[in-house]
Amino acid sequence: MKALRYFGLVVCAFYGCFIKDHVASECLNGWTYYEGSCYFFGHSDLDFVEAERFCSHYQAHLATVDTAAESNFIRSYLSDLKDPDHWIGLTDEVIEGEWRWQSNDAIASFTDWYPGEPNGSKGSNCVVIWARIG
Repeated sequence: MKALRYFGLVVCAFYGCFIKDHVASECLNGWTYYEGSCYFFGHSDLDFVEAERFCSHYQAHLATVDTAAESNFIRSYLSDLKDPDHWIGLTDEVIEGEWRWQSNDAIASFTDWYPGEPNGSKGSNCVVIWARIG
């Protein structure tokens, strides 16, 4: 199954926000609880910066994917929604080839890149997670 796909700056996608360290009862209406975090899967086409701005309005960030289990949860949810790709908070916009999470500026220790990605393009600095539909 395809997972993370690397996209350029001008591509718009849906987006996934998350808030860490919550219990299910604390998730806002329309958000989904998984393993201590609340997730929101947006359905509006936004660019990467607009998507992060939307998330920050809720004191959230674009999703940080730390484990294969979390990646599988997100991809399964997207597949069920029939929405194949959403921005996540991974970018190399500051230092080319150094992939960091927007939420904590940490270098990504878990990646599940689509074959051939990242492709080294200097104009492509943002990542979407992609789920197979059907």
